[in-house]
This record gives sequence, C-alpha cells and structure tokens, in this order.
Amino acid sequence: MNQHPRYLFLVLVLGLLITACRSPLSGSGDQAQAFATPTVHALFAGSPSALDAATWEPSPAGEVPTIAPIFANSPTEPPTAQAATATPDGAPATPMPQPTLDATQLVTVTIYGDSINPAWTLNNSVGVTYSLFDATNPHSGLYALAVSPTLAQGQLAFAVREDAVVQYPRDQVYAVRFWLGSGDGLIETDDLAVSILGSNQYPYWVAGDTSVQNAADLPTFSQTRLYFLGVNTDIPPQTWVPIEIVLDELLYDPDYAYVVGIWLYHDDLPQPYYIDNLQLLLLADAETR
Repeated sequence: MNQHPRYLFLVLVLGLLITACRSPLSGSGDQAQAFATPTVHALFAGSPSALDAATWEPSPAGEVPTIAPIFANSPTEPPTAQAATATPDGAPATPMPQPTLDATQLVTVTIYGDSINPAWTLNNSVGVTYSLFDATNPHSGLYALAVSPTLAQGQLAFAVREDAVVQYPRDQVYAVRFWLGSGDGLIETDDLAVSILGSNQYPYWVAGDTSVQNAADLPTFSQTRLYFLGVNTDIPPQTWVPIEIVLDELLYDPDYAYVVGIWLYHDDLPQPYYIDNLQLLLLADAETR
C-alpha cells in the first residue's frame, strides 16, 4: 500500500508530457496563428500620411520657415486712405456740405486776365521772373502770365496792395480758381503748391503780419500741392488744367478776417509755367454760407 502514491505520481507526470506534445507552442514564429488584418476606415486608408512620410529638418539660420497655404494669410485689398480725422482745434475734419451755388450767388473778381487787377501786385514774388503779357500760348484772350523759376524754391506772390480801394472779407470769399499751363515741359503733381494768405488786422498784405496764428506745429497757412487739388497725374507739355481751391476745404488753415494774398510755390521746377484767368469767387450774399 505504500507504493500506490508513487504510481499515482508517475501517472500524472506521464499525462502532462503527453498533453504538452500534442499542443503547438504559440510563441513559435513559423507556427504562430495568422491574425486577420484589421479593417481600416476609408478616411484613414490609402498612402502613408504626410506626417509618416515627411522628414523634418531645421531651417537654415536666418531663413523664415515656409508656411503651408492653409495657414498663410490670404491677400487683401490695400487699406483705403482715410481723410484726416480732426483739425488742429479738434473740430471734425470732414467739412460741412457746401451749398449748391449757381451764377446768381457768386460774383467773379478777376485778379489776372490779360493784365493784373490794379488792386493786386506781384512785387513780393521771390525766386521767379515773370511776364504779364506772354502771347505765345494764352488759355484765352490775348496773353497769359509766364513764370520762370530762377531758384530751386520760390513763389509767385499775388498780394492785395496797401492802396487798394477794395477789401476781400474772408466770410465772403468762396474759392480761388485759375488755369495752369505746362508750356514746353512736364509739371509733376508735387512741383507746385498754393497757399491762401489772410490777416486779422489789415485788409491788404503786410510783410511780417503776425495777426493770424495757427497751431504751433503747423505753418500759418497750408501749402496745398496739385495732387490735393484734383490733379492726379503729371501735366503733359502744352496742356492747360483748371485749378480750384475752396477755402472752406483748407482744413488746417486758421480763421482770419481778410484774404490778402495768393502764393504759388514751386519746388525744383526747371521750366517756365503759365497762369491765366486767375479769379476770386465771392458770395453775392454772405448769408448763403
């Protein structure tokens, strides 16, 4: 009876050996069972992804990395230039709409047309010579005013004479207009500028008059170049163009009592230019302003 446990143990060991021989080892490379390939959704199927295929390399020093098109900013229209937002005294920059004026509401005063108005003088001009009676190319009538620059910068100065028997109150002057001729040369849009001068003390021009004050960082009277006066391109040779300056549209000019001068500045203009039919447009009734 003492030998039965030994027989039982041998029987158990023999059974285990037989079972192991009949079961394949799952870890064997050739005998491992092939698993079915998992189903991949169409969204992810296909060629390897860009992330798998791409080889990242740092950009060379100083080089701006290229941005993929989906992240790059789309081209946009250039911003529209805006008018100045305020005058020096803080008033709105956009002028109040001007009344529609017809011929019955305006009085035309000619300063130059074949001759100069006796209430005005050109004696204060600097850096130019001029001829009041140039017959080569008038816009209308017999003559034009020919102006020849003699310095790189200068001005043709129309000034109200001290002995003038007329006055030009600012609140009755609506605009200044004239014809500008290029003669034989080209006039660029920044070659000429116009200023309207005023006084709070005298109804005529006086050298050194300081009765009109403007903001400290601004000239007393603005110099408006041609490109702000509707001349959008260079003026070709042998061409006349109309110029009009509405005084209420000179946003940065101060208030004053009298109009006393019209200055035409030139800047590096090498050839003569011409003026014809220079006029003031006065309001027939100041109440229409």
